[in-house]
Amino acid sequence: MTKPLAVSAAALLGLVLASGTARAQEEPGDPSAERAAPARPRPFTFTDRPLTIDAVLGLGTPVGIIGGIVQYDVARWLALGAGAGANIAGLQLAALARLRPFTWERPWGTIGIELGGALSTGAYGGQLDVGPLISDRPPDPDEQVYSNSWLAWAQADVGFELKTRGGFHLIAAEGLGWPLNASSGHCARQDTGAPVACDPSHLSGGSYPELLNPIFTLMLGWSLDV
Repeated sequence: MTKPLAVSAAALLGLVLASGTARAQEEPGDPSAERAAPARPRPFTFTDRPLTIDAVLGLGTPVGIIGGIVQYDVARWLALGAGAGANIAGLQLAALARLRPFTWERPWGTIGIELGGALSTGAYGGQLDVGPLISDRPPDPDEQVYSNSWLAWAQADVGFELKTRGGFHLIAAEGLGWPLNASSGHCARQDTGAPVACDPSHLSGGSYPELLNPIFTLMLGWSLDV
């Protein structure tokens, strides 16, 4: 075999071997050639976006009729927060805690059953009185109204909570609140506004804070990953 022929044969043999090696590497059974399956998103938890800012609407809520609450999820089962708002008499301030004994976590978001507790304080000027609308009782000439510039409340509720991976947050809850210092308030005559000693028999309906007051709360807001 001449030298040029030998070189050509060697080159051809090298091409054949290289082609065979490449085909072997592309065989479907070779794990290194298989494309890895995309990882499934892990379940989303309350602490993935722990800071939440909510607008609040309701009756008897810790922040009144309308307000705002900022809360932080220190654990998936516990959130702490504070808020401010207003009722018909003025400013309301509140501090709260939220326990979640049951949660269900999914890739798109998480839901839970929440048990809330709060301490709040603020001006109090009575509640909605529907008595005159449903009763034909004659007017009381000595009717009184009750007020308290800083009535303190303890409140508890149970509700449903939702937080999505995208950030949307929702709470719908109901519960009860009870006044802590109702005896520190003042009474005045309905007709003249003159201060008088409180007499329960002359207090207008809805004026004096009841021992247990219903709470209805709707919170809508956004959570942040901070």
